Amino acid sequence: MHGMSETIGARLRRLRTDANISAAQVAKRIHMSPTYLNQVERDEHLPGLTMAAELAKLYRVSLDYIAGLTDQTNNPYVRR
Repeated sequence: MHGMSETIGARLRRLRTDANISAAQVAKRIHMSPTYLNQVERDEHLPGLTMAAELAKLYRVSLDYIAGLTDQTNNPYVRR
């Protein structure tokens, strides 16, 4: 368990690397600049709601998980 003290950027970077997807691939899939995605993963920017929602769908986790409000990765609103 990584803990809720993990930053949003670190959590997003870990989700991406755990999924074995490059930052460029993620950026393309969510229609976001790779540079901006990298800045979010380095905690230089916080993701906007739209970006966070797209990332939650991509990684099949909840927005609460991305925000660090829970360590439960399951998202009851995403079909597996």
